[in-house]
Amino acid sequence: MLSVDEMFSSPIMNREHLWVGWSVGVMLLSVGRLSAQVTAPGATLTKLPGSYSFTEGPTADVAGNVYFTDQPENRIMKWDAAAGTVTEWMKPAGRANGLMLTPEGDLLAAADEHNQLWSISPDKTVTVLVENFGGKLLNGPNDVWKTQKGHIYFTDPLYARDYWERSSSMQQPGEYVYLIADGTSAPKAVLTDLSKPNGLIESPDGKTLYVADIGANKTYAYDIQTDGTLENKRLFCNKGSDGMTIDSQGNVYLTGTGGVTVFNKAGTQIQRISVSSQWSWTSNVTFAGAERDLLFITSGSSIYSIKMSVTGVVRETSPITAEEYQIIGNVVGGTNLSLTVPDSVLGHEYQIWTTANLMDATWQPVGAIQTGIGTVLNFDIPIESEASSRYFKVDVQRP
Repeated sequence: MLSVDEMFSSPIMNREHLWVGWSVGVMLLSVGRLSAQVTAPGATLTKLPGSYSFTEGPTADVAGNVYFTDQPENRIMKWDAAAGTVTEWMKPAGRANGLMLTPEGDLLAAADEHNQLWSISPDKTVTVLVENFGGKLLNGPNDVWKTQKGHIYFTDPLYARDYWERSSSMQQPGEYVYLIADGTSAPKAVLTDLSKPNGLIESPDGKTLYVADIGANKTYAYDIQTDGTLENKRLFCNKGSDGMTIDSQGNVYLTGTGGVTVFNKAGTQIQRISVSSQWSWTSNVTFAGAERDLLFITSGSSIYSIKMSVTGVVRETSPITAEEYQIIGNVVGGTNLSLTVPDSVLGHEYQIWTTANLMDATWQPVGAIQTGIGTVLNFDIPIESEASSRYFKVDVQRP
């Protein structure tokens, strides 16, 4: 994410167009088409509820709900796909920028406030994955992606922040892309020759990583190796990007001045989705909605959606444990245990498990399996009166 001052001074921004939108207060939304059409016939952009300081980092869960950041306000928001409403999900949020929701249910966050990479569990417990590199602070983690094979990549460009207590100068030798290989915890720099890496995304088949070099105004493609290293660098297109996404057909969506530009897997531009507002800048994009057929666009103080003729990529793992808690439910009459899953996910199967001793936990299932319906699930389990001294968790599996 660029700062406001950096966007005004950036050579890739059209300052005159930006200020026209600001001064007259007019919001023009249009869709430009080239040789192919990824938006649905007749689709138009819809401005979604709310006003924000600067929106970034959208990422969708399996139900199509979207988590995104309001970075200057230090909060993570959640858009409910079914209700069409937006609520505050977490604050403070480490001044998070880019986000990525893993199939396991954890939210990876480029936590810019202290130049860290975080993993946020469903109950909002924060684990710091990367605190520094080589004994020095990172420049400022910007975007993050976890691959199908479990490798985590994140970009670390320098965008100086006025809330930093550290020096605003470069902390690392360069602006790199880092890898945390599956099964490891220490990051290593895997791309060190880019000008200012920003957005990144994985291909649907898990073989390719696309990395946007916003400083050079180019996007590159790399072959992902078994160990997570990247080989066979090649130019994908002559356009950089802030954030980015991909659809199930392999079309790549790049953001920046004036809208979202769509390229097919060969790197040929096929469509332009224009977003002309007071900012004239799209920061990030993802597929959303229950059918993954809405494109969710963050742009300055607003968010937009548009109906698509293509769908996004849904990542699945089975089994997964999306939420695990110590739950002491309400023991009803000493015989029944009432437990609630407040935000079930469509298509997931939920079951209560129990153990008496967490030090040597042997979890056992109790009660019937319930299928998520996108709302509250209630479990009423016949169980002995000693339930009040036991621990419970919700195990979640997607078939």
